[in-house]
Amino acid sequence: MMVDRDDPRVIRYDTAMGLSTVFRSLPKGPRPKLDLRYEPKSGGMALKFTASDALGIPEQTLLLALLEIAQLSYNADPENALLDGYCRSEIGKQLWASLLGGRSSSDRQTLRFSTSWLELAAHCGLSKGGTVHAMLQLQLQRLCQTTVWEYEVSSSTPKCQSFLVGWVKGNSRSIHLVLNFRLSAAIFGERYASISMVERLALSSDVARSVHAFLSSTLRLGVPLNIGLGTLAGRLWPDRLPMLAGGTNRRQKKSIRDALHEISGLSGWTVSAGASEVFSISRRTGDVRNMTTRHFASRRSTYREQSAPEFFNVDADFGTSDASGLFSTRGAE
Repeated sequence: MMVDRDDPRVIRYDTAMGLSTVFRSLPKGPRPKLDLRYEPKSGGMALKFTASDALGIPEQTLLLALLEIAQLSYNADPENALLDGYCRSEIGKQLWASLLGGRSSSDRQTLRFSTSWLELAAHCGLSKGGTVHAMLQLQLQRLCQTTVWEYEVSSSTPKCQSFLVGWVKGNSRSIHLVLNFRLSAAIFGERYASISMVERLALSSDVARSVHAFLSSTLRLGVPLNIGLGTLAGRLWPDRLPMLAGGTNRRQKKSIRDALHEISGLSGWTVSAGASEVFSISRRTGDVRNMTTRHFASRRSTYREQSAPEFFNVDADFGTSDASGLFSTRGAE
């Protein structure tokens, strides 16, 4: 499996969300609740994610598709894509309220955009149809019901509370959306990781897509990372016990091996096995940036122009050696 190195579909993704385990492999049956706290060891805001339904890997694919559409909208018309608490349009006011839940105010700025279910399906690599529409609507509902709490690491009082995504229905084909402040900040150029949708959609399994997103959030261009199968398995299955039953342990590790084998087939990646179930992984290509804070000098500044397959917009009137040291994810206290 080879992917063109001239990749036009690179998504800017909030680094903290990429390093957390907010999106995970879920068991069959009723979904558990989401109650997760993430504290970056490199400093910055601590995050807590809560929702009635945990988020799976398909929800992460949908979120990345939303970010891609938001980036394209912002690139095309940055002024009208920006949203803050001073917006005067009715749709803008509804989106702002849906993001904050009508419970608080904020002086921060974020991004809004319009899309359609057909366009969302195309960006997710899915076919059109009623079943896909219903599935995407359910996944989007879960994203919109997920609350993101931001804390100063030393404080138990949240500094900001907002939803991951806000949604207002348009006409029969269109929807209007707004992104969480952290997701928009990554698009604006603040601390972000680069994830290729071309590469992600070339991978056949959810496990491979999850591992790819984590590695894309972790690796620096050309700097190899040594990581064990157990560490990667712990990301997909956060409830994994230290003394896991032998059969389950073997199945999970085989899934990770298969995922790494898939990723090794991408043209921009190198994966080699070492001793004691440790793999050396490096990323050779892609829009990989240093994870440092950037700010735009102007409201009209944009990131580099990107292209995509013939996507369309309906009602677009507004337009290291061991990875375990890079993150800390634990259940909320």
